Amino acid sequence: MLPANKLSRVHALKPAVPAFTEAVYIGNDWLLYATDHGSHDAAEMIAPCLILSQCNDKFTIHCDSASLSVNSHVILHGSGLSTHGEGNLALFIYFDPLSPAGLRLQHLAASAGGLMDFHQASEHLSDATALEDIVQGGMSCNSMQAFVNDMSQILSPLEAVGKIDQRLQKVTRVIRDKPDGRPDLDRLGEMVHMSGDNLRRLFCQTTGTTLSRYQMWQRLRHMVLCACERQQSGKQPTMEEMVFAAGFYDMPHAAKTIKKFLARKTSSIVSPVLFKNCCTPNC
Repeated sequence: MLPANKLSRVHALKPAVPAFTEAVYIGNDWLLYATDHGSHDAAEMIAPCLILSQCNDKFTIHCDSASLSVNSHVILHGSGLSTHGEGNLALFIYFDPLSPAGLRLQHLAASAGGLMDFHQASEHLSDATALEDIVQGGMSCNSMQAFVNDMSQILSPLEAVGKIDQRLQKVTRVIRDKPDGRPDLDRLGEMVHMSGDNLRRLFCQTTGTTLSRYQMWQRLRHMVLCACERQQSGKQPTMEEMVFAAGFYDMPHAAKTIKKFLARKTSSIVSPVLFKNCCTPNC
């Protein structure tokens, strides 16, 4: 055993490990935001969302406009519904609006007015799922993929989802690859031999959300991927880099989007947030 004076010098030489209280994980068709202070104001949720809290600490979501209030360990939250949240440690799993899980979640939440208590999924949240480890970035990408896949499987039996219209798949690929600027409905419609208005209606009927919100979803994904790349190279991402990578007009536009569409009180998602890229090579 080292003498106390040598032991203290060893501790002094060890690099400081950042104490993360928030983490963002990204997969091919999902984004997970973990925080130890999940309370939020007027968030519309960028995509269909599954909110998970600890078994001994339920999370509460209020929607004043629809007079809805849900208090549960597991909550389904549809995209586009402005709500307030109250709770401590929580996970927000956002699913791509065109993914099977995202479509099922959005349709089911919409049938309940936008919010739904999904307590039957609580049995899948065992103590082995250490939510604190997820917040602090302690869960590996393989484990996180398995965890989100399990959550997706819980949603699978809820509602059958038909095959996505190939025209929508083509349009959303274009938006995914280049999410900057405003969606040009007429140009996108021409690509699939539709009018802009018909394209807008088809997308909304299929997903329960809008093309402009889907574009914001893709911008935030680009922003998170940029942050993951910077942190992996040993550099702390800056908001300027992330805003540029995501194709936002400027910093205020990005800040407004983050605060409006993610369940966060603050509009900065740089420090001390941990970012992890859990995408497969085809992301």
